[in-house]
Amino acid sequence: MRYFLQKNIIFIELTFEVTEKQSRIFKSVVKLDRNFDICIHGNKKLNEKP
Repeated sequence: MRYFLQKNIIFIELTFEVTEKQSRIFKSVVKLDRNFDICIHGNKKLNEKP
């Protein structure tokens, strides 16, 4: 499922896969590019991993 942001003309995936290499360095901050990142707050044990 995708949301379309008309102002910036970008697609954002609601779900994504984490590779084995990425899962070893899984942090509370997900960097999407150099200008955009997502901060995850809360208990790290409660984060769902695929």
